[in-house]
Amino acid sequence: MQTRIFWILCWAWLAAGPPGEAQTFQRYVIDPDYDIHFTTGLQLEGQRARLVVAKPLPMGAVDFVWVINFDAAGNVDEVWQYGGFSFSGYVRGSLIAAENGLRLTIRDNNSSYLLRLHSDGSIAWCRRFPELRGENRSMLAVAGDRALIYGDMIIGTLENTNRRAYFSGYDGDGQQLFSHIFFLRDRPELNLVTRDVIAHGPDFYLALVEGNVTQSGILVQLDDEGRVIRQRTYPNTEIMRLRRLPDGDLLAFGRSSTDGIAFIARIAPDLTPRWFRTVEVENDFLQHSFSYLVVDPTFGFWLVTRAEIGLMLLRFDGEGHLLPGGNVVRGAVPWGAEVDDQQQLYLALARQTPGRNYPALTRLDPMGRSDACDFFDPCFVTSQAYQPEHYVDPVAVGTQSHGESFSPSQGSYSLQLVDFCLEPYRLNTAFTLSDSEICVGETIAASATVPGPSSAWSFPGGSPGHWTGTEPPPVRLDSAGTITIQHRVTTLGCADSLSVSVEVLDGPALDLGPDQTLCRGDRWFIDPSLDAGAGFSWSDGFPDLPRYGVPGAEYVLLATDARGCRRVDTLRLALSSVYELELGGDTTRCAGETHRIQPAIPAEAETRQWQDGSTGPGLSVAESGTYRLSIADANGCRYADSLAVRFLPVPVVEPLGTAIRCAGRDTLFTAVVRGEFDRLRWSEGTEGASLWLREPGRYDLEVSLGGCTARDSLLVREAYCLPPRYYPSAFSPNGDGHNDRWQVFGEPDLEWLELEIFDRWGGMIWRSVGDPSWSGRDLADRPVPAGLYLARLRFRLPNTDRVISESTPIQVLR
Repeated sequence: MQTRIFWILCWAWLAAGPPGEAQTFQRYVIDPDYDIHFTTGLQLEGQRARLVVAKPLPMGAVDFVWVINFDAAGNVDEVWQYGGFSFSGYVRGSLIAAENGLRLTIRDNNSSYLLRLHSDGSIAWCRRFPELRGENRSMLAVAGDRALIYGDMIIGTLENTNRRAYFSGYDGDGQQLFSHIFFLRDRPELNLVTRDVIAHGPDFYLALVEGNVTQSGILVQLDDEGRVIRQRTYPNTEIMRLRRLPDGDLLAFGRSSTDGIAFIARIAPDLTPRWFRTVEVENDFLQHSFSYLVVDPTFGFWLVTRAEIGLMLLRFDGEGHLLPGGNVVRGAVPWGAEVDDQQQLYLALARQTPGRNYPALTRLDPMGRSDACDFFDPCFVTSQAYQPEHYVDPVAVGTQSHGESFSPSQGSYSLQLVDFCLEPYRLNTAFTLSDSEICVGETIAASATVPGPSSAWSFPGGSPGHWTGTEPPPVRLDSAGTITIQHRVTTLGCADSLSVSVEVLDGPALDLGPDQTLCRGDRWFIDPSLDAGAGFSWSDGFPDLPRYGVPGAEYVLLATDARGCRRVDTLRLALSSVYELELGGDTTRCAGETHRIQPAIPAEAETRQWQDGSTGPGLSVAESGTYRLSIADANGCRYADSLAVRFLPVPVVEPLGTAIRCAGRDTLFTAVVRGEFDRLRWSEGTEGASLWLREPGRYDLEVSLGGCTARDSLLVREAYCLPPRYYPSAFSPNGDGHNDRWQVFGEPDLEWLELEIFDRWGGMIWRSVGDPSWSGRDLADRPVPAGLYLARLRFRLPNTDRVISESTPIQVLR
């Protein structure tokens, strides 16, 4: 559906002089209600220019896109305004003439639009492409009545690994002819981004960039149905812009991915290179995203680009050699460039002023100059042969959905047309100094009046003496006399300098003498050498000259002459380091050891002597006593220190050896120690010489006196020990009340099992269980006759299962 767009002829302030085809002009268009405008494209028919401008709302949003029509004199003829778009973020537009009207693309961060315009700016049809998110979207190329929308989009997420190049072709009625995306056949995961497209007869040529690893450039030729005819890859070589030369060759501009150096190239229609040439600017890099190629058949082509110093216009012949002419200007960012039939160069700009940017249009003569404005010719730009690698790398093509119909709405606007001159770049060496006359030892500050990219400073005898940059740090000048400060500016091979003289005034003569080292208690007489009539002040407020100083202090004197120049001197009175001697505290060692006295002797000590007359750096002692070292420095300062060393005797432990512990019974063991001691301890915690052996094993003993320790170990084994017992050898069972019964004397805890009595022939005459005694009677309770008998006893040891059998003779007396 066609929508008519209203236009209004806006008023303008015109440049002086009658308009004419060869007259140059500068114009910028502003809207007084808003601060920022985005110039996004330029289209030229003869000497009539159209400027595509995005008009923003506050906070960065955009409400309209304008196509501003200028006549040959640079005045606004019509303004076509397109609104109703749901703009989001950064908005750009492109405008190209086709056989049956203009083609306009508009895109923001989320959507893209393709419009066919009638000659009065009304809309024949519009297509919307939603969700084409990416870096370069909805760029435009036109062949006949066909329009090709191209760019890159993000598939799925905003990750860089999901960028794909796309292109869609539309006929003059807005019907989609094809829609494709590009990816590398064998490496589909890599980014593929579109940089530029041009129409070449019925075909299109695309410049793609593989953006993951190598940043390699890929050139692709498409037929009128969007099919790939041929392709070629240039590793580490990004191709950013394409143009068609009159003979059918391609003109390319880009950069090397490895070092960022820009290049221009001429490439045959079959994509084989004819030549590559680098374009280098002294102390600067070209900004490739703001660069344009403009073909002028009369001499070759223009390269319009941006660098740190400003916008650059460079002229080249058809073989890529730099030609005279061109410009370097400040305060502008290029957004498009075209040449009219009079070889005049038109530039669409973002005009930059402090706090505000405006859309701007300027026209320059065939040498890149303007009658009304001064410009700066580039002095040093180099162009030399360059040979990149190139090979064929297969590109695969997939399908992509097409756009939908969309109807923009109308709106109102307000414009002003204002003449301007772009700010010329000039070599400006002027600078300011903080003072023209200073005193020795003071600093002076210098600053360039107009900051430039390549300032170099010279400060003879200063610190620092040289500096590169527009504002050097404060420079200290320590030599009296006339000092010539020079500021040199070098840009693009052009150089200029400015020198300014500064008087460095000497201060009053002042000398406190050399620093001194004093002995403790000494004083130093300070009598400065000072110019007569000079004022003075001590840092500690002392009012007089001369004075006395003491060691360990610093004395600072400030002298001022009649001109106000000052001089400072400092005298440091140090205390001799011989007083830093320290032998350490008194020490106790053990007899038989050696103690080494090794003090840190100050370096100033020229002599040293121990109490025994030795002069070594240390002393080894083995006897108790007091030891003393005295030292002296070259000034006669003396100091001594002493310490006492006591050697203690070591206690002696008689060898402990091995001990037996009877099973089931604790045994007491006593160690024998000779000599004095203040600590005696067994490993199981007992303190004292006697130890109850309750378990078998190893028992360690430590005996010490004042830290001098003797050690030994007792090894305890366990054994079965028979308890003490006594078997009487005779008794007299005669009833007289004395020794009438035989019994066992000794250990009461034995478990007696059995007692048997045998006669001399081996016959058993008595047996009892649990009672180790006998009354001298037989089993029939008859008294046995006097004589010799044998007793056999069986008993069990306490706390064990062991049974012992023993025999003993018994003499029965009557």
